[in-house]
Amino acid sequence: AQLVVWVGPQLETFLVKPLEVLGRDGRVITAADLPGIHHLPAREGGLWAEHSHEDEHAAEVAHEGEPHRVSDPNSALEPSTALDPHLMLNPENAKVIAHAVAAALAELDPAGAAIYLANDAALSTRLEALTVALRTQLAPVRALPYVVFHDAYQHFEAHFGLQPVGTIVVRPEQEPGARRLTQLREAIRERGARCVFAEPQFGSRLVQVVVEGTGARAGTLDPLGAALPAGPGQYEALLQGLADSLTACLGR
Repeated sequence: AQLVVWVGPQLETFLVKPLEVLGRDGRVITAADLPGIHHLPAREGGLWAEHSHEDEHAAEVAHEGEPHRVSDPNSALEPSTALDPHLMLNPENAKVIAHAVAAALAELDPAGAAIYLANDAALSTRLEALTVALRTQLAPVRALPYVVFHDAYQHFEAHFGLQPVGTIVVRPEQEPGARRLTQLREAIRERGARCVFAEPQFGSRLVQVVVEGTGARAGTLDPLGAALPAGPGQYEALLQGLADSLTACLGR
């Protein structure tokens, strides 16, 4: 490959060794290290204290432009230094990444440079319009608490000012025990969480267990968009799908 684009080693650990053997002929864009990327500190535990939209914005601004702090995926990070790697769900970060990719492609393929740069500008314009539309769509449900399957949505939530209560699992590969499920149900009741969201990749069995007897509804959020058709509008469709799922469940 002449160009590889990834978020970084904390999210895509499986790419660390392949990239080591890429050699000098390959170029790598590490999205987490790009100037202008908005970073957020990783959240701990899986159940979070109540917070305000202003707190989220302050945390985002505080980490804006900082380099990603993970250089070794096997290193033990202190919670205070770990950053949430799901940065692509912030449309402002998507614009930064797209700009870097377009510039790299223009350099690698000068004959197509005008097309890459024009597509980058067009994407930026579309994302600005989409952000305005999604803010309007999500406004009625911004203050409504909910639970997600795993902590993949913080960048989206912070950007649009949403109110997550916590997650079902701390790690997607590890199912929660009976004690955690009990704590989660109690938190749902105490905080008045309206919805608990599954993910297509993990099924909904756990969600049905969690919502039982709490009064919360079950929904689905897809952070990957794996079923979306590839094409110029795929990223916008991913963000729109998240907003549609949130408003469909929380707004009922």
